[in-house]
Amino acid sequence: MNTVFDHTCAAEALQSLTDGVLDAFTEVASRYTQETGQRLVVTSATRTLRHTAELMAEFTPVQLEALYCRNGYPSYIREMVSAIQAKGHPLTGEETYAILAHRTEGYVSAHLYGAALDIRSTELQNPTLLRSLLETAGFRTLDETECGIPCIHATYKAIPSQIIRE
Repeated sequence: MNTVFDHTCAAEALQSLTDGVLDAFTEVASRYTQETGQRLVVTSATRTLRHTAELMAEFTPVQLEALYCRNGYPSYIREMVSAIQAKGHPLTGEETYAILAHRTEGYVSAHLYGAALDIRSTELQNPTLLRSLLETAGFRTLDETECGIPCIHATYKAIPSQIIRE
């Protein structure tokens, strides 16, 4: 597919990124490799609501709140956290999907409409450089390592947020 970066996600997830996202990231990856000699690894790109639910089902309430409550406390996160606390153990992917599919508000993730990708953060030689390059290229970044997820999440800001209910 490309020779500038590696990926562990499906090629289709990269190919279905919204126009401009892959080109912008490819330029970032090329510049990062030129400056560090290290290839970047994309671990996630476009994904479905069901796949997102399966990933979210693995998160603790603390992780859910840290990742999804930066700009308020969406009702779907409140519902997930309450259900986890009531059950005393994590939700299944199906239970999480049911909550997301029936939510009354919230866009959940830019991954759903092809405007985000995750870059493996373990063993990055220069995460500060990577974030700077991404931000210069029009991405908003979040170091998810702080939440126990080994990636830098990058959302392409030129793509308007969309609510995907799948």
